[in-house]
Amino acid sequence: MYLVTGASSGIGCAAACELLERGFSVVAVARRSMASAVLSQYGNQLISLKTDVTTRIGLDTIKSAFAGRRVQGVVHAAGSLIALASYAHLNIDNMNQDMSVHVSAPIAINNLLAQQLTGARIIYIDSYSANAPRLGWSGYSIVKAAAQMAAKSAAAEISHARVIRVFPGGVRTPLVEAVLNSQSSSPTALAFRKLDAVGEIVEPELIGRYIADILVHATEDQLESREYWDFNNPTDHLF
Repeated sequence: MYLVTGASSGIGCAAACELLERGFSVVAVARRSMASAVLSQYGNQLISLKTDVTTRIGLDTIKSAFAGRRVQGVVHAAGSLIALASYAHLNIDNMNQDMSVHVSAPIAINNLLAQQLTGARIIYIDSYSANAPRLGWSGYSIVKAAAQMAAKSAAAEISHARVIRVFPGGVRTPLVEAVLNSQSSSPTALAFRKLDAVGEIVEPELIGRYIADILVHATEDQLESREYWDFNNPTDHLF
């Protein structure tokens, strides 16, 4: 059984649906309900939990769902619509909430299910923005840099499971849609519009399939040889 957070839309929904299509059971967690068509299509194969991973109630709900069950893998895809803002206009309260979603919640889940994660594969959704600040998008870069370090720390210290970072690149998620539709003329916004114009903003379903391939088909040798997986690197598609 797999656990996917942020499963109501975007990459989380795509990864959950791809795993379900391959016959796996999935516990799908999100603050909003999954689409009724998804719920009806997969029946008892899918456990949908409408809860918040940043709360104690949310974590207890996840723990109860996996009582007595082994976790084959986790996809930490829960995210937040981080506001586009320059450094001088960062909202600290909003950033603290973003940190709770992107940094604290995965830590809490990994530790909560530690005994059941033996031999599992744990996916983190990483971002190029974590490696360099993006003008006009400081909050996102800061949050994703913290999330990246949390993932690296997990990889270094979790010995009973395999921690995997995945760089999806430009994906048509709610955040990217917000950037494309914004009035911002920052280098980041312009870069995304350029990518969109040439068809290089990919649909979440492609990333969902890529994540499922890593979870199910990547060999231990392949996982051992990579610090991370990059969707835009052709050599990282050899399963």
